[in-house]
Amino acid sequence: MICHLRLPPNNYIVISYLRVTAASAATSGHTCTFGLYAEIERTLISQRIKEALARKKAEGVKLGRPIGSKKKELLLSKHADFIKAQVLAGTKQIEIARTLKVHRHTVKAWIKERL
Repeated sequence: MICHLRLPPNNYIVISYLRVTAASAATSGHTCTFGLYAEIERTLISQRIKEALARKKAEGVKLGRPIGSKKKELLLSKHADFIKAQVLAGTKQIEIARTLKVHRHTVKAWIKERL
């Protein structure tokens, strides 16, 4: 049995049964019920988050990361000479990242900003 749950904005539940499979009716019913509970919970969580964000925005709270909160000094700045030498030597960025034990995107971003 396949079932769908739609929660329109006015919060009522519409359940439509499309077809019955070879599985037992009890198993299908339980599966459908658990799916419905999960869908209802997801919808309620989403609504609570949206309402809370709307309330904060109405109160004048600025949402998101504050401008300028990013680190001024990058993690790799102390390794600048090593990175420059490796780049000039033709070493791959992923090898530099492994040597410094950082993610390759960190090395890529540092090279993009500094070199």
